[in-house]
Amino acid sequence: MNAPPKIDPATAHSDSDVMHWLANDARDERFIDNIFAELCVRLQRAGIPVKRASLHILIHHPQWLGARMMWADGMREAVIERVDYDVRERSEYIDSPPTRSMTAPPRCARISNAIPRWAASTRL
Repeated sequence: MNAPPKIDPATAHSDSDVMHWLANDARDERFIDNIFAELCVRLQRAGIPVKRASLHILIHHPQWLGARMMWADGMREAVIERVDYDVRERSEYIDSPPTRSMTAPPRCARISNAIPRWAASTRL
């Protein structure tokens, strides 16, 4: 979990390099925090001004509800923290934007209702 990013500084980096790495080379990495940190560094080298980033995930695990990964400019690895189930009873979690987004009704219209009838019947 403490492996440095495997980026060759001599090679040119573009957004297609980042996509290629994410789709093909990242699958060989064992730890998600290393993937996240390397992604942030690669995005910076591709010209995207990333100064800090965080990734919050839910885990299907009996001991932890999820994990939080944080990365800032200059860090070679992300900091990962596990989140216990008891966080759901804390006031800062109950009033947080993630809780509101998970409990709110969906705002998107059904795709089948959004496609005009004439377009739905044509074939490409």
